[in-house]
Amino acid sequence: WWKKQTPDIENVQIEVVDIWHFIMSFILLDFEKLEDALESEYIDFFIKGVNEDFHNININGIYIHHYLGETDEYQRIIFLAERVAEGFLKNEPLEGIFFFGLLVKNTISFKDLYLLYIGKNILNHIRQEFGYKEGNYKKTIDGLEDNIYLFKLVKQVKNKNQLEEKIREEFKKLMEG
Repeated sequence: WWKKQTPDIENVQIEVVDIWHFIMSFILLDFEKLEDALESEYIDFFIKGVNEDFHNININGIYIHHYLGETDEYQRIIFLAERVAEGFLKNEPLEGIFFFGLLVKNTISFKDLYLLYIGKNILNHIRQEFGYKEGNYKKTIDGLEDNIYLFKLVKQVKNKNQLEEKIREEFKKLMEG
């Protein structure tokens, strides 16, 4: 979905969930208590990004200007994903997290981010249960990658409990059938 093509927004959202997992892991490594992580500058910068709050941040103004001036939705998404990666590669995680907040704002609702995150966790367990390590797990189901299939299931539910039940039910049928 990266360069010189129209991104598949569903795949973009799945990738955003993967980035979310790594960012949460990064943040949690810095704190012994969850409460401290939630009150950290990392979370402040994420929220600033989600809210497009450009006040009191130390981020290159050229990037902000480019973001605000980019009218093509897909180019904006690519630009933001590149800034997230760049922030972490430059060892400037606050910048990366700020741009991740903007990326979330431009790609996925927080409800869908949460449900896809939980769904991917459940899917990883299902992969293990059905032989991923041994090479027995089929990642393509009815012509769709399991992540895409998961995405379609997430759109059918309203909460975490419904999601787990639906995923387990559907994947069990597919794996055994």
